[in-house]
Amino acid sequence: YDMLTDNYEWMLDWYDPEYYSKSPEKNPQGPATGTLKVVRSSAPDDGQNMHMAGKGLTMQRHAIHPVEDPKRAKSELVKKYNLDLNQNNSVRCAANP
Repeated sequence: YDMLTDNYEWMLDWYDPEYYSKSPEKNPQGPATGTLKVVRSSAPDDGQNMHMAGKGLTMQRHAIHPVEDPKRAKSELVKKYNLDLNQNNSVRCAANP
């Protein structure tokens, strides 16, 4: 139930490492196309980290290919035990009432 710290959350945005250097300051929409999707988490890991000193918050943004790695999908362990290759990822649905 902890969607921020227990996993990575898939974003709708395509990933561009240079996007924020040229994006609008308010409500950036992300690139129109791409090959990698943005995932975010508060876990201090690799990727583009933002840390607010004294506030106890670290945000991470990095890219993941939106389709499973075909090499891993063919693994015998994956086939035998039906492993979830996205076990560390989540999706949040939000709607305006």
